[in-house]
Amino acid sequence: MGCILKGGGGLYSRVVVGAVVLAAGAGSRLGGRPKCLLELGGVPLIRRTLIALSGAGVDEVVVVLGHHAPQIEPLVQDFPVTLARNPSPDDGQVSSQRVGLAALGGKLDAVMVVLADQPLSARPTSRRSSAPGRSGPRARAWCSRTWAASAPTR
Repeated sequence: MGCILKGGGGLYSRVVVGAVVLAAGAGSRLGGRPKCLLELGGVPLIRRTLIALSGAGVDEVVVVLGHHAPQIEPLVQDFPVTLARNPSPDDGQVSSQRVGLAALGGKLDAVMVVLADQPLSARPTSRRSSAPGRSGPRARAWCSRTWAASAPTR
């Protein structure tokens, strides 16, 4: 718990959360079209993901690009995110996770690894229901710089 007298930032400590958004895939199952550019209700999935993370109160976001970076970059430029390029996106999601974690700055208590084409998994309830140490059906995967958890990779 933070202490006002000791400069701890208030009565309650606050978890500082970062997110790594994976958007480096080739979209091979869609004939080479990036999944994060598919639209839901007229809005590209990558933008929906970033809006959801913003609504969840995430403090810092890194978007990892690889294949199709020139097409994806213009859609995320108006968000306060850091763009990172994976020079070897064919090495799989773990290579993009490494690039994203390395690009995060500042002091973070937790990091979410999010797929750019699954915006509903980053909905605004994630901040409240996903605090580290929580368990149960509403818990989400959290990771730190020392270990990582994510969706299954190849």
